[in-house]
Amino acid sequence: EISYGQGGASIVDYLISEDGTINQQEVKTGSIIDIYIRVRYDRAVERPIIGITFKTRDGILAYGTNSEWLRQQLSSCEPGQLATYKFTVRMDLAADDWFVELAVAASQAEVLHTREAIIHLKTTSPIISIGIAGLQTSFSEVK
Repeated sequence: EISYGQGGASIVDYLISEDGTINQQEVKTGSIIDIYIRVRYDRAVERPIIGITFKTRDGILAYGTNSEWLRQQLSSCEPGQLATYKFTVRMDLAADDWFVELAVAASQAEVLHTREAIIHLKTTSPIISIGIAGLQTSFSEVK
């Protein structure tokens, strides 16, 4: 894990939930997981932005988004406040090892804290494929 940022807030904890199972490190391709993020604020932040990315073991970015891009306006936070946020993600990634990065920012240009590779997930699938996406594919012979 690599941790950096300008300070003013810290990602202090996370929790993964899949079908009621907590912090499971192996998930099925196509399953829906909840990632809860706990942030401690050391200064006032008017409109925090919470971000998430999924990268391959080689560091290739497969997907990233944040609360602002998802059109969610978060409540202002004060020094000493703890806040919890949740991303719900359908894991349409190919069977492989994935590394999740979490971040909190005061604006798109002011990142307060980032934790790279804070989460290591392994996606599994009974279907063999290559690439980084878990596209839902079927095949049939046409006669």
